[in-house]
Amino acid sequence: MNNFSKKQNILLLMGGVSPEREISLESGKVCLQAIKDLGYRVQTLDPDYNIITSLTELNFDIIFNCLHGSWGENGYIQSIFEFLNIKYTHSGILASANAMNKLKSKEIFKHRQIPVARSYLLENSFDKI
Repeated sequence: MNNFSKKQNILLLMGGVSPEREISLESGKVCLQAIKDLGYRVQTLDPDYNIITSLTELNFDIIFNCLHGSWGENGYIQSIFEFLNIKYTHSGILASANAMNKLKSKEIFKHRQIPVARSYLLENSFDKI
């Protein structure tokens, strides 16, 4: 059962320092409007490398993560949230790290007997296919 109150404050993270910053800003705008339309209180943060300071200075109850790319999806930002004991949306540290590592993901799927397409890991741009 969801016990999340509309009186709680949501901090929506969008933008950030990833090369996927622009798409994160677009996703964030859409999510911001949807969260507002549902009647929740929400504020936004476009984080930089001083994110820990920003997070400790703001007043919120949970983070809605709209960060894209490695910084927002590889477990890095999730580790900061967990270190600071902050509730957040998104997968946890290990799931995020594994999902961003396509080779590791395929190994996990194969181990669980989930069919995956054949593939070949290119170690560098000079590898022949």
